[in-house]
Amino acid sequence: MTLPDQTQPQPMSAPDPILAELWEVKRQLNEAAGYRVAERARMAHEAALQIEARWHDESNTSNP
Repeated sequence: MTLPDQTQPQPMSAPDPILAELWEVKRQLNEAAGYRVAERARMAHEAALQIEARWHDESNTSNP
């Protein structure tokens, strides 16, 4: 699984315009506060992939 190449994480489909607007306001507040949400999400995803790869490597070597 790969993350799409984008600068901001996208919310899931909003069931109504009000919720979509709230997501956008939240994104703007995070950006104004200096939170780098997309960067943190990408870093967490990369760390999870490394952990998963290491786990698979260890399970393959421990089961001859």
